[in-house]
Amino acid sequence: MILVVGGLNGFIGSNTTEALVDQGQDCLVTRHENAEVPGFLKKQIDHRHVYIESADSTSIADLRRIGEKHKIDGIVKVAGGFASGEGPLRGLKGYFDMLDATFRVAQEWKVKRVTFSSCTSDSREQQTRTLQSLSQACSQF
Repeated sequence: MILVVGGLNGFIGSNTTEALVDQGQDCLVTRHENAEVPGFLKKQIDHRHVYIESADSTSIADLRRIGEKHKIDGIVKVAGGFASGEGPLRGLKGYFDMLDATFRVAQEWKVKRVTFSSCTSDSREQQTRTLQSLSQACSQF
């Protein structure tokens, strides 16, 4: 099963999850606060190809809890940056905490492949290019 950190609600994450399922992969997607499920993923959840777990992607404990419940073979991290009214350093710290947590659990779980992608652009064209690059990387799973 592939853990897609940030794979539930964003354009890149939800499309990556759909592409992985289309390739025959089962995926576990994380959600932090927004529990709304995109329509095209609902059928995959019903058919038991997509599972949802609540997790703060910066929390090693939250990610470890996922690993206790599910056998994770690969990780795709697509969660974007962290907006903050307190300036860029707080957002950057959140991003580094997420990277740290992801690499730690990947090492503990002996995950063989970890893929990272992020796009903070509001441009649909840029998001589509990022998705295409990520799709190429995910085809290696």
